[in-house]
Amino acid sequence: SVATLNKPIALTVFPNPCNASVSCWIEEQDASVQLYDLHGRKLKQEKAQQGLHTQNTDDLPPGTYILKVNTEHKTYHSVIIKN
Repeated sequence: SVATLNKPIALTVFPNPCNASVSCWIEEQDASVQLYDLHGRKLKQEKAQQGLHTQNTDDLPPGTYILKVNTEHKTYHSVIIKN
């Protein structure tokens, strides 16, 4: 319905800062989750379904990263800090 499409949807990311993994709650189906460094290089990409998605960050050095979630209706960005 139109009311569903206009409903604001937020990306919930936790924990932040993270250590071995970061999780996000995806409210729409069939999403794509990407992790970028601050130079814009794509480091990881995964398909995700509606609900809780966990992205492994254990192999990344400490630093600041950008988590990008693409859904059918929206694109979300979040800054992630890896300890």
